[in-house]
Amino acid sequence: MSVQTNHASSNEGKLYFLHNLIFYFGTRLLCKNPTGHAGYREGLQEEKLKENKVVTKLEANLTDMTKEKVKDNFCNMKSNDILRFDKAYDENDVQEFVNLCSSACEIEKLEDRMHPWAADPKTIGALSATQLAILASKENVKNCISMFDNGAMPYLISGMKSSIDGMKAACAQTCRNIFVLDKKYKKEFLKLGGITQLVKLLELPSNYNDSQPLYTQLEAIYHLEDFILNDGDEVPEFLEAVKNSNAIKNLKNLQQCPEQDLAEASNVLLLRLTD
Repeated sequence: MSVQTNHASSNEGKLYFLHNLIFYFGTRLLCKNPTGHAGYREGLQEEKLKENKVVTKLEANLTDMTKEKVKDNFCNMKSNDILRFDKAYDENDVQEFVNLCSSACEIEKLEDRMHPWAADPKTIGALSATQLAILASKENVKNCISMFDNGAMPYLISGMKSSIDGMKAACAQTCRNIFVLDKKYKKEFLKLGGITQLVKLLELPSNYNDSQPLYTQLEAIYHLEDFILNDGDEVPEFLEAVKNSNAIKNLKNLQQCPEQDLAEASNVLLLRLTD
């Protein structure tokens, strides 16, 4: 089996990381949010149970692949990137996985698909990104800090521009898990244009109908509240940043939705922004 280096984009791994977040981190953690309401919490929890089963299956697939495919089924002359991946996998090294996201070293096509629809990893970069996505699915402070320190935030914010609703929500949730840890993370999120993208998630889908659940919009409201607040108190700098966005306009539109949970959540945030 040959391992080749091609001219694939150095961003492939990082983009693949975003592509897979929908599977590994789309677990709607806000179903635990105490400000949520019963109807949406129940729906989010059902979705979380289903996706957790997917995570378990995919994580097992990756484990089998990394131990068998990566270590045993590559050509005898392993490249440095393959050795680095093996070591990072054994040591659960987040920083090295981020570093390897730019690797264009090709790997053998897998016999079985890893995902229902996403393309399987074709390079060490994409494989490293898949492992990062699995780590991101665990609400782990150390992992979140490591991802921030190694430059994941800009790629997550870019992922919030995706046309795939689940990926937008997953990237937003990962950003939230990072920025709630420290004010400096919130400042960087704001500096990188994160608030602009997060507020866009409040917009109604172009094909919206009254029977359509708006989980992403509800989660975005909670994320904005988490951004504004620090230990339960409003931070003027962050409050002003949200006020200066299109949040108020979008929230007023959400107020008109028939879902009571979403309308009430919109009202709560609007009170903060218009007080």
